Amino acid sequence: MKTYADQVHEHLAFLHRHGLDVQSLETGRMVRCHEVGHTEGRGKLVYSCSINAMEKGYVGLSTWCRAPSGKTYTFKTYGLPPAGDAVAHPPIPLIQVATHDRTIEHEEAARRSYGFWQNCSPTGTSDYLIRKGVGHYGIRFRRSDQYGNVAVVPMFDERGRLWSYQLLNPDGSKRMPKGARTKGLFHILGSPIDGQPIGVSESYVTSATCYELSGFPTACSFSSDNLPDVVAILRKLYPNSPIIIFADNDKHLEEMGLANQGVCMALKAIKSTGRYVAMAEVEFFDSRPSKDVSDWNDLVREKGVAFAKKLILEKIGHSLAEMGR
Repeated sequence: MKTYADQVHEHLAFLHRHGLDVQSLETGRMVRCHEVGHTEGRGKLVYSCSINAMEKGYVGLSTWCRAPSGKTYTFKTYGLPPAGDAVAHPPIPLIQVATHDRTIEHEEAARRSYGFWQNCSPTGTSDYLIRKGVGHYGIRFRRSDQYGNVAVVPMFDERGRLWSYQLLNPDGSKRMPKGARTKGLFHILGSPIDGQPIGVSESYVTSATCYELSGFPTACSFSSDNLPDVVAILRKLYPNSPIIIFADNDKHLEEMGLANQGVCMALKAIKSTGRYVAMAEVEFFDSRPSKDVSDWNDLVREKGVAFAKKLILEKIGHSLAEMGR
């Protein structure tokens, strides 16, 4: 049974989900507030929350709000009263709302991420990207006294909603907000067109490298585990586009008796999505496998831009031929 605090937590998440910047829940009156990410002037949005007595000593919360779109929404829950006193018998379930704790955590992280993103600069530099030799596409920047010049990569869902971000620190470490969603999120470099090829790879640096080498819009999935989900989403968004997975080639894992994660997850994405999806895995030929020799950016560093571009275009051509495109 939900405590009163649980109810308040869920109603705040409801307001955040619809774009209202509300830090504490007020009851019994109309409350003006700002849209998430906006702090100037008087808030143009509004909500009201009422407490209602129910059977067996339970109380219900009912929250109404007007979202930035102008649409109105209502959310209701019931549970223990503010004192938290247990009751002898369960109440009649007049209202039942199933909200998973993880979903609430994701929503709160999304609200924080949006505010953070809005306060990052669209111009700047990244020590890490300079070292890797790639450009910046649709990302932002933040200067940190502790870390230096940091790149901020947005993480969107298929509807274009920002749920999280990834920080690329100068030392190569990558950080995401605590409690943030990652599954099914991606960032696209370039502007895809349905019917034209689209690339997909794991990291931002690899995506930027492949985008620059191939000229194809390329989506960053942020991890190999997320590749199948991102490929499936791209197939829905661009049903007529060939999808080329620029897979990492983790041969160093094979030498340790483990699965080649980059290739295996690319093959899984191909198998689960099927139509017009192929893999262009990186190859190093005579280089000894290691963690630092496993993706397309590593190949540019090892063999040069001309060599890497020739290889990736050959693999793309082979993949498109196999798909009959």
